[in-house]
Amino acid sequence: MKISSALKVSFLGLAVFLSACGSGPALEDPLTREYTTYNGEFKSLGSVKVNDSVTHLFQEDDGTIIYAYSDRYDLDESLGTRVEAYGVVTTYESLDKPLFEVKRISAATEEVTVEEDVTSVDYKNAPLGISFSYPSNWSVRIEDGTRTILEAPLPLTEATDVSTGTDVAPDPSTTVQTEALPEADEAEFVKLSAGLSSTSDDEDARTAEIRTYVSGHFPDLAGITGDLTYVGTDRIVGVRYKLDAGDVYIFIPRGSDLFELHFHYLAADDAVRIDDTNAFTSMVAGFRFIPEGEEEVPDVVIEEEEDDTSEAVETTPKMSQVTVSKWTTLSSNTFEFSMSIPSAWYYVGGSTGYVFDLAEIEDVNATGVVRLDFNKTTTEGDTYAANSVSLTKKVDSRYYTLTGAPEYQTIMQTMLDSIETTKVE
Repeated sequence: MKISSALKVSFLGLAVFLSACGSGPALEDPLTREYTTYNGEFKSLGSVKVNDSVTHLFQEDDGTIIYAYSDRYDLDESLGTRVEAYGVVTTYESLDKPLFEVKRISAATEEVTVEEDVTSVDYKNAPLGISFSYPSNWSVRIEDGTRTILEAPLPLTEATDVSTGTDVAPDPSTTVQTEALPEADEAEFVKLSAGLSSTSDDEDARTAEIRTYVSGHFPDLAGITGDLTYVGTDRIVGVRYKLDAGDVYIFIPRGSDLFELHFHYLAADDAVRIDDTNAFTSMVAGFRFIPEGEEEVPDVVIEEEEDDTSEAVETTPKMSQVTVSKWTTLSSNTFEFSMSIPSAWYYVGGSTGYVFDLAEIEDVNATGVVRLDFNKTTTEGDTYAANSVSLTKKVDSRYYTLTGAPEYQTIMQTMLDSIETTKVE
C-alpha cells in the first residue's frame, strides 16, 4: 500500500513531536516564550549534539544561529533555501541558544543587500618604477623597492563538519572539526635581476630569452609554452603563462631586468577565481613603467593626421573596460570544450565558432559584442585593429580566437583563460 506524501509528513511531524516530548532529558520550564517571524535558512545539525528536542539549526539573515524543530514540517526539505519561518521562540536555562518551534514556512521576503561601491584606485611605486590601477576592495599588503603585493577581498565562508561535509554553525561549546579558513588571492609585481641581453628591437630574440630564463628559474612553468602578449597602455612585449591550478604569470622585460606579474590563486573557489582573475587582468591592462625613483612623466598628446585605413594600430586601445559581476559556464558537447561567459549574455554556436550578444541572437553570422572562432589563425597572442581586438590561444589541438570591441578586452581575456577541453580520451 502506498502512503501519501501528506501522511508521511504527518507521521514525521508526530515522530519529531514525540521525540521532543518524551526522548532524552526533558526541558525545564522556559524562561521566555514569544511568537516571531524570521527570514533565513534551516541547516543540519551535523555532528552537533544538543537536547533531543532540537533537530535543526536556523540561521537568520544577520547570521544569528538558533536551534529549531517542527511538528508540522519536514525541515530537511527546506535545507539551504532562504525562507520566512513563523513560530514560537523559547529560551531555556539548559540551552545556550533559543529554541524555535516552527509553525509556518513560506517564501522569504526580499532580502536587501548593500553591495560595496568598488572604485578604481591609482597606484604608483616610484622606487620600483611601475604604475597601474586596482579595485578599491583590494589592499596593498607589501610594497618596497623590489615588489608590490596586493590582496583580494577575503572570501566568505561557513564552518563545515569535515566528517560529513555538512554546514554547521561555529560554536565554542562544541568540538566540531572545521576546515581551514580560506585564503585571499594575491597579485604580485616583482622585479627580477635577470641579466637579459637582447634588445627590444628584436622581439623574437627578446621573448626567446625570457622563455629561457623562466624555464631555468621557475620549475612550475618548465614544460609549459608561454604565449606572446602585450602588456599595458604602452604595449610592452611579454610572455604569458597560465597554470591549470589558476595561477597566471606574465613576464615583461625592462632593460636587463625582468618583471614578474603574477596572479596567485589561493581562494579555492571558482567564482572567486573568475572575479579576482578579472581584476588582475584589469591591473595588467593599465600597467605602465615610470621613471624609477622619480615622479611619473605626464602623457604628451601628439596630434596625428587622420588615417582612414583599417590596418592594425600600434597601441592598445586606451578606454574603460566593461565589467560583469556574474558568470556562468558554456559547455559544448559537439565541440568538446567549456568556457566561462557572462551569465546575462546570449549565444549561438555553429561549425566555425560562437557569437555572443546582450540580446537574443537568431543567426551565428549575426554581429554580436564578442565572437569566438575556431582555428581562424594559428598564431597565439593579441592583435589590435582600429576598432577591435582579437585574442588567440591554443588549447589542445584547437586555436580559439575571441574578437570584440576594445572595451570588452578584459572580459574576453577571462573567457579565453577559462577554456578547457572536455574531450574524453
